Amino acid sequence: MNNSYQKYFSIFDKKIIFTILIVFLSFFLRLIYLYLSEGFSRNPIEDSLDYHNHALNLIGKGEYFVLGQEGNKIFSSRPPLLPFFLSAVYLLPFENKILLGRFLQIIISSFTVYLSFVVSRKFGLNLKVSLLIMFIACCYPPSVFYSSRILTENLAAMLLLLSMLFLLHYFSKKNIFHLILAALFLSLLTLTRSSYLLLPFFLIFILLITGAISKRKLFKRHHISLFIIFSIIFLSPWTYRNYLIHEEIMPTTSRLGYMLYLSNNSLENSEILKGGYSKEGSLFRDEKFPNYSELKQNEIYLDEAISEIFSKPKLFFFAAYQRIENTLTWRPNPIARTAWVSSDYIMFIIWFPILIFFCFSIIYLRKIPILITWIFLLYILGISMFFWGIPRLRYPVDSIMIISALSFINFYYLDIKDKFFVNRNE
Repeated sequence: MNNSYQKYFSIFDKKIIFTILIVFLSFFLRLIYLYLSEGFSRNPIEDSLDYHNHALNLIGKGEYFVLGQEGNKIFSSRPPLLPFFLSAVYLLPFENKILLGRFLQIIISSFTVYLSFVVSRKFGLNLKVSLLIMFIACCYPPSVFYSSRILTENLAAMLLLLSMLFLLHYFSKKNIFHLILAALFLSLLTLTRSSYLLLPFFLIFILLITGAISKRKLFKRHHISLFIIFSIIFLSPWTYRNYLIHEEIMPTTSRLGYMLYLSNNSLENSEILKGGYSKEGSLFRDEKFPNYSELKQNEIYLDEAISEIFSKPKLFFFAAYQRIENTLTWRPNPIARTAWVSSDYIMFIIWFPILIFFCFSIIYLRKIPILITWIFLLYILGISMFFWGIPRLRYPVDSIMIISALSFINFYYLDIKDKFFVNRNE
């Protein structure tokens, strides 16, 4: 008994040591990249600047907004969670707020690496494979790249992993508390990237269908209703805030129309047909358009984009196919460049095997962890059909795809069938 006791704590200590070492490696690797990419002095641009300015206005003006082209306040152009996190960090007595924001991103990215280990264990993978997944997540180039930028990618990846973790807890124990926590993190994910708004409903819908087909009862009675109710409750404070400003229900942001129009303003445009976007639409050239209210602009953008899609369905589906291809590809920016560069070759070596083995995991679709991963990816691909896309849209689900790919290898080649999933009765 004493030997087994010592053996347990020996393994436990090794697990702790290796986990801490990889987390520290992750942090310092991202810190080195921040230095090499001039992150200590580089000014934010475009989306990063927008999030940064939202955070500054929160602490300086006490309001969530940015100034538009005409100097007017825009209140709902970005999802709020990242700017609120940034504003909390910006309260620290440090002059370089941008650097503080980038340090926050490095911490989030490093914590995401740790979460990849925790979720791997919840998949039922052994210690060595879970540590390997953690190491891959640590060195994964997009994760390192986004850690030096004030963007939503790493925060979304963290929240998606937390959502997966508590969903797996629920399906192994059927404890409603875990399902409510999953609803919470999925709602926070929506407040990080508004494109995830419908994910909880899509998730429940597909799980109900697969449960009915396989004649499995995946949820306890009333748990689905509670999941949906709490998902709505968690989003309601921000929705109510938007309603007070715009006098219309707006769960997250007013950017839906803009993004849809940016991606579909002319389906005959060569860039849009490549899966990209175009700023040559007539509304972008209308000098009077910026004078409209934020809500009115969103409505006009939506009407124009939807009209274009319905009037040219064949061109839309061609563009949609290209967007899906661009979302799944290993090339960091397949739209901007035709010739391959070094980053394309590096990501081909890393991503292509992951994608292939992940595709093979579909033979284990009956298993809940694999099924949820595929639901997440299919949702992302469904969204990508309507908006210009690059792998940046897919990135938050990459960690879970890596876990599923290694799970397939672990299951198929290492003969651990009885240990693969948490709930062996499924």
